[in-house]
Amino acid sequence: MVVYKAACDIFGNKINYELDFVRTPSLSELKGKCSTVFGALMGRGGFSLHYIQIFHPIKGVWEQLRSHSQLRDGCQLYVFQKDNKMHESQAPIPTAIKPPVSSYHPPASVAAHSPVHQRRSLSPVAAVRKSLSPSRGKSAAPVPTTPARAASVAAMPPVVSLSPIPNPATTHADKVRIVFNAMLGEASSTADDEAFRNLFAMVRIKLDPAVITSLFNQADANQDDLISYPEWQRFSETYPTMIDSLHSRLRDFWKSKEFEHALEDMRKRMADLEESHLRIQHGVSEAEKATQAARDRVAQQQGRVDEAKAKERDAKAILDASKQETERARGTVGQRAGEVAHSQDLQKKQMDAVQTATARLNEQQQNVSQLQQETLQAERRVEELRRMLEEAENALANQREREEAGCVEQDNRQRSLEDANGAHEEALTTTQLAMDKLSVSEQALATAQTREEECGVAHLQSRDEVNRELLRLEEEEQELRVVVDSEVKHHDYAADSAHNLQQREAELKALTDEINNHEVKRDADEENELPMLEQEIRLRQQRLNLEQEEAKLRNEHKSFQTSTGRAQ
Repeated sequence: MVVYKAACDIFGNKINYELDFVRTPSLSELKGKCSTVFGALMGRGGFSLHYIQIFHPIKGVWEQLRSHSQLRDGCQLYVFQKDNKMHESQAPIPTAIKPPVSSYHPPASVAAHSPVHQRRSLSPVAAVRKSLSPSRGKSAAPVPTTPARAASVAAMPPVVSLSPIPNPATTHADKVRIVFNAMLGEASSTADDEAFRNLFAMVRIKLDPAVITSLFNQADANQDDLISYPEWQRFSETYPTMIDSLHSRLRDFWKSKEFEHALEDMRKRMADLEESHLRIQHGVSEAEKATQAARDRVAQQQGRVDEAKAKERDAKAILDASKQETERARGTVGQRAGEVAHSQDLQKKQMDAVQTATARLNEQQQNVSQLQQETLQAERRVEELRRMLEEAENALANQREREEAGCVEQDNRQRSLEDANGAHEEALTTTQLAMDKLSVSEQALATAQTREEECGVAHLQSRDEVNRELLRLEEEEQELRVVVDSEVKHHDYAADSAHNLQQREAELKALTDEINNHEVKRDADEENELPMLEQEIRLRQQRLNLEQEEAKLRNEHKSFQTSTGRAQ
């Protein structure tokens, strides 16, 4: 959607309309819409577009519109007519308004001061009055007045106005043309009796139907039941007060229509604003619900995070207990390993003792065997050496004593060997018990290590669960922040909507008061004006009667003179 502002001079008054298009139009489309919009204000065949100029905001000058590529959204255009008998006004261009969308077409003298609702937050009439005042003291591009004035200032080709004569006010001829065009409407260039009566009914001049018929017959000079513009001009010279009244009442009529249009438009805007405000309030309610739901989700997620942290603490406590149990198992294994090592040392010492005892036993057995052999040898020597009987017997007795002592020693050593073997077996039993305890301790250590690993895995899983829940909590908090921001924006929208609604209500009240004041003034003016019109009609009728009486007397006088022979 693109919007252009197009101004034109209609009956000596500036009109500035907003023309909207779905896309950038071609020159022919733009000219066609300008002709339609402005032509509706002048009646059929009353508007003929000559050319269009566009205001360059950077250069501050008016340029000839030659291509649609010069068009920019919101640019200001000025439409020139050809063969325009009215004066080109040099007044500033008013603020652009929307063209009337109803079936009536107000004349330019009223439309230029119409109270159509403006874009800014002003009362309708005040907005139009503000648009007629040029801006001062701004460093931006100058506010465009008319193309002729802007071209006279800038170093550009001059814009030729339709007449160099200024038009400070609406003349009587202008009023005659405006009233005649209003009476024609969409008809041809002449007005019939119905159009004449509709004009009086439209402006609320309540005259007797016979009086209106008499006025129509007076305006229809050639009695062809149609009033042409020359006939209307002659009629206006006869009834100048009525022409002024028709013109002023037409202005009031169109102004009332414009007020009705502005009021209807404002009420539609109010309805749209109220509907929008309800939607915004519904959005605020939904946003509040979403915020509460997000807060509930955050609270639930916080509960899950606390629960996961509690599980993590429990898993950490179990893991610490498992580590302590593992350390105790390691201490027990070390203690049992020390006992096994001590038992093995004792076993080794006992083995060494057994071996020593065995060696001594063997040595003693060898000594005993050697002594037995020596005994046998001694016995042989006893037999052979009987002469040395006493020495031999003594030696034999000594040898037998030594033999007995050796046997005793052998028995002692045999008992020592048996004791050593018993101690060795006991050491073996102690070592086996220590080995069994070591195996049990090692199994307990393996179980404790497995338990510690399981607790470590459980602790890591609980920590991962805590991290996942914390991540979900962060996501929920982020969503909560987004929802809260949305709720704040909805509340801001609701506050702005309520403020705009209050402003529109105030504007509607101001417009309604202004309409009421206008209607009261209009009724008072019409009531005060009607006796003047009736007096003018009576005076004119008296004058016509006198003229008819005078003509009759002249004819009678002429006939009398002719009949009496006095005619010269």
